[in-house]
Amino acid sequence: MGVFRQGSRKDIAYPESSDSTDQKNVSRSDLSSPPEDRPGPKNASPANPLTGLVGRSRQIQHIRELVQKVALSEATVLIEGETGTGKELVARAIHELSPRGTRRFLAHNCGATPDTLIESELFGHVRGAFTGAVEDKKGLFEAADQGTFFLDEIADVSPMMQMKLLRVLQEREFRRVGDTQPRKISVRIVAATNRDLLKEVEAGRFRRDLYYRLSVIKLKLPPLRERREDVPVLAERFLLNLARRLGLDEILLESDAMAALVGYDWPGNVRELENELERAVALSLPATRISIYLLSEAVRSTDCSIACSSRAPGTLRYETERVERKKILEALDSCLWNKTHASRLLGLSRQGLLKKMRRFGINARRSPPTA
Repeated sequence: MGVFRQGSRKDIAYPESSDSTDQKNVSRSDLSSPPEDRPGPKNASPANPLTGLVGRSRQIQHIRELVQKVALSEATVLIEGETGTGKELVARAIHELSPRGTRRFLAHNCGATPDTLIESELFGHVRGAFTGAVEDKKGLFEAADQGTFFLDEIADVSPMMQMKLLRVLQEREFRRVGDTQPRKISVRIVAATNRDLLKEVEAGRFRRDLYYRLSVIKLKLPPLRERREDVPVLAERFLLNLARRLGLDEILLESDAMAALVGYDWPGNVRELENELERAVALSLPATRISIYLLSEAVRSTDCSIACSSRAPGTLRYETERVERKKILEALDSCLWNKTHASRLLGLSRQGLLKKMRRFGINARRSPPTA
């Protein structure tokens, strides 16, 4: 399957992307991918979790090395990074490479649950603890026993819940809401935040003692704008995934479009890049080629993209190609995608039509519309 390529793929790891989730608060990331030659721990899954950490940059290679070392420890980990940098992906990789890798990995977004519900959500409750508590219920800590519990957006936790989390980390025990009996657990905690948690401590919004309990090992994920050399690798992976999902042989990315992607700052990081490419592919269909004018205005307007592109909207080349592509699609549709008939209608040779279809990224093997 061919897509835009830049450099060798021999030493590059590619992730699989998935937006599905099996249950509320369980990780959304899918790390399944072809196994690498380098063996992992005996209890790791056949697909090496490190293949989810995509890139050739020095920063991402350093993160991969740290993840392998951290995974062998039982220490609590704090992951800091901007939104969309892949904090949950790193947390899952740590889990799957650890001795707990065959056990459950649960994730909870601390900012998504109201204070009135979060205690029951995390610690569970006993029957009659409050109105509506008609039966005993396990909390997420108990459900993650022997595994790993990922606390995302930990900075959003209220002061009262910070105190309760501190006790869990110190004593390795908790009480269900309404219960008097403490319960022991063995669970590894990995926390994450898109803020500078030490600054939150200094501002008095986060407990200092809890911060030190959480940050035994601290990982800082770099934003995509600081590792631009990884953009082509990520783009290729996402286009491969999209091609498979749509049943296409390939999705091509033109060089001026790639220049725009590399030049953009990506405030939403890897997640924004993936969404940008999915949008561009949706707009390109039934073509399978992405040029710069299919990218969003914010990405197209970068200085690099303007300098590198002769196909920017409003230029003569852009308008000419847009009209020509539209006429070709109309002719193909009217002839039920019979290339010989369409070429006659357009006044072209059949080979001439096929050449233009390749140029505009129109899939030559598209099936004719059915009634």
